[in-house]
This record gives sequence, structure tokens and C-alpha cells, in this order.
Amino acid sequence: MKYVLRLKSSNERVFATDANNLDEAREIFMTGKQMDAETFDSMFIVTEYSVKEIANDNLDRLDSIRYRRKRREKLSRVRRNRYRKR
Repeated sequence: MKYVLRLKSSNERVFATDANNLDEAREIFMTGKQMDAETFDSMFIVTEYSVKEIANDNLDRLDSIRYRRKRREKLSRVRRNRYRKR
């Protein structure tokens, strides 16, 4: 199962990992952040990563400015190369 580390303040995803259960995922995140339990709990929450979230994450990525810029640059390269070969 996949679990997600989220900020309590904004519910923004920080990191995701595979673990057998919620407690194991929490331990993985705590050791990665090198925090004690009290500090960790005050800043973060750990939740399951749902299929709906994965779909939304991909949509956010496709709508990002960086993705659109890279796509535009790729298309312009393809168009330039198409005319060079003639």
C-alpha cells in the first residue's frame, strides 16, 4: 500500500512511500525527517494514497506551466526539424 506524508498546515503532499501499514509508513517518514514523534505529529499527517489522488496529481502535472513550456518547446523542435528535411 502507498502512504503519503502531508503538511498539516496546507494538506500539501511532501513525500510518498510504500509500506505494509500506517504505523510503518509513519516510522519511515519520521526517520527520514529525523524528528521525534511529538514534533512530527505537530507538523505532518500520514494518509493512504488513493487512486483518485493519483489521477488528480497527474492532471495537476499536465496543467503545470513547466509541462506546457516543455511541450511547446518540443513541438517547435519537431516543426523546425520537419521543415529542415525538405
